[in-house]
Amino acid sequence: MKKTDLIPYAIIASFIFFAVYIGQFVYRSMQKDLNLVRPDYYAEEIRHQNKIDLRASSIEENKATEITLSNENQLEIQFDASHTINEGKLTLFRSSDEKLDQHILLEISASNNSTIDLSTIKKGAWKIHLNYTVDDKPYLKEQDLFIK
Repeated sequence: MKKTDLIPYAIIASFIFFAVYIGQFVYRSMQKDLNLVRPDYYAEEIRHQNKIDLRASSIEENKATEITLSNENQLEIQFDASHTINEGKLTLFRSSDEKLDQHILLEISASNNSTIDLSTIKKGAWKIHLNYTVDDKPYLKEQDLFIK
């Protein structure tokens, strides 16, 4: 038998193996239940839309709110002096370790500012969410922060 006579059989065998592989792949994928919709899908969607709306309504107000980090790892938040801040909450998110996330209630001084000591916070990248209310209207400011 010549060597060239085996080439057509090898081609046919490779097509058969490929068809069997695709067939078992389709079979396995059909057996797996991939439910992409959560049981509380609509409630989660409403919460997400509320957060988007809060961000959008906060754009103008946030221009007057400044968050700065001093060299001594003091986070200083300065609100617009013309507003009365009812309450505020600062949330520090650490994307690499959610156990390090912190929620801090703000103590706002008469001059509409707040200072938070971050010397005990682990160094690295953080995401800040500042939730506060002005005249009973909620606002949200988000900012990235890197603690050295």
